[in-house]
Amino acid sequence: MTDQRRHVSPGMRAQLDAQSYVGLATFGMRPLLTEPEQLDAWQPDVAIIGAPWDDNTTNRPGARFGPRAIRANAYDPGTYHLDLGIEIFDHLEVVDYGDAITSHGMWEVSRAAIYERVREVTSRGV
Repeated sequence: MTDQRRHVSPGMRAQLDAQSYVGLATFGMRPLLTEPEQLDAWQPDVAIIGAPWDDNTTNRPGARFGPRAIRANAYDPGTYHLDLGIEIFDHLEVVDYGDAITSHGMWEVSRAAIYERVREVTSRGV
């Protein structure tokens, strides 16, 4: 990338450009940002946020693993839109902004964490 605001370190670029079974699983093999300051510097169009939560589940949890599963299954870089005939990531700058840090069985704490994570993104117009 030529835009210095959107600089990806060589180590992260190598991880993202490697085969799909190598490295960190991010949504669409997009860069992982973790800090609000990174959003300010990067200025993405879209930020993917996970909300790993399932309520009152003790034996067979499921939904809390949803964000991880989606990232694992969205491992191909990019998304080609058949009807429009375009590669979406050529037109939108997308980043993975990680998960809200939730606490199993503690809805108020988890809800606050989810709202805060989303606020960090939406307050920047992303």
